[in-house]
Amino acid sequence: MTQSIKLGKISGIPINVHWSFFLIILYFLYEGWQNNLSPIDLIWLVGFILVLFSCVLLHELGHSFAARRYGIGTEDITLLPIGGLARLQGMPKKPTQEMVVAIMGPMVNVVIAALLGLFFWLTPYGFIEPLNAMDETKGLLVNPSNFLPLLLLINITLVLFNCIPAFPMDGGRVLRALLAIPMNRVKATRIASLIGQIFAVGFIAVYFLYPGHSPFLILIGLFIFVAAGSEYKMVKREAALEGSTVRDVMRTQFTELSEESALEDAMESLTNSKEAAFLVTGRVSDYERNVIGFVSKRGLKRALKTKQPDLIIRNITNKNLYRISPDIQLKKVYEDMTRYGIPIMPVYEEEALIGTIDYYQIHDFIK
Repeated sequence: MTQSIKLGKISGIPINVHWSFFLIILYFLYEGWQNNLSPIDLIWLVGFILVLFSCVLLHELGHSFAARRYGIGTEDITLLPIGGLARLQGMPKKPTQEMVVAIMGPMVNVVIAALLGLFFWLTPYGFIEPLNAMDETKGLLVNPSNFLPLLLLINITLVLFNCIPAFPMDGGRVLRALLAIPMNRVKATRIASLIGQIFAVGFIAVYFLYPGHSPFLILIGLFIFVAAGSEYKMVKREAALEGSTVRDVMRTQFTELSEESALEDAMESLTNSKEAAFLVTGRVSDYERNVIGFVSKRGLKRALKTKQPDLIIRNITNKNLYRISPDIQLKKVYEDMTRYGIPIMPVYEEEALIGTIDYYQIHDFIK
């Protein structure tokens, strides 16, 4: 998601488009050119793709606004070749609330389809005939006569597709919410993710067994397979961290590196310690030193590979340090570490440094 272009904000929600999104436009331009479409036809085709993804954006906003109703914010919405992705800051723990958040995305497409259907019902414009005319160009010929009929058809398709119980798609989230009523959330997620991965394998199999289907079936299948497994791990991790504090996991014996030390002096700590990163101290007076930052193991290894003899710890110290209390919830600390890319945090109690906590400890604790 880091390789995205920022388009702006809607109701405070950042809207991005991933660089790979433009591949879908290039793909359809190439297919259109192969089918002898004129330059005007190609412009209509690209215009239709942009309008279609506007519907996808509205779909994701439906999820985001529903989540906001339950006090859950949205990090951002990113448009991808296979659809949209709203990164919510969490999901409601109550099954009924999760169902509402999941359903509100497809409901947006239902409203769009209903409005278009009402338009065709109240006007003399044809619906079936313009779609039949597209068969000769493999469905690529988009023009003023079939633009709206095709938009209606695809919105109906989006609703039906999203109702497939393939977690973490919308239908799969509804399935997980229903399963979470009689059983715990971790077990419900496990079952829903397995069903989602079965569907993912099915999508990929359909592409290879029945020629003529879009290659995007492979991308969708891979995305669902990976996302289902990742979400199960996340829910399992959250359950393991629930109720624990930093005090339960923190190190009370930890390594400190002096900012004046040469990199070679850190070699012993690098090879013998299980810590993910090390605190760096600076001299305050002849009798006192203070923590000024940290050095990660990865950063130390990269610096040592440069073989610059004049480098000292101070040159590679990251001063983006977050002090925390031992009584903070472990789940919150882990979320902050993940969000801001911080491998270690010093733990203070009444202005005294009493320990550290890092990624390795939390992962070991989860296991």
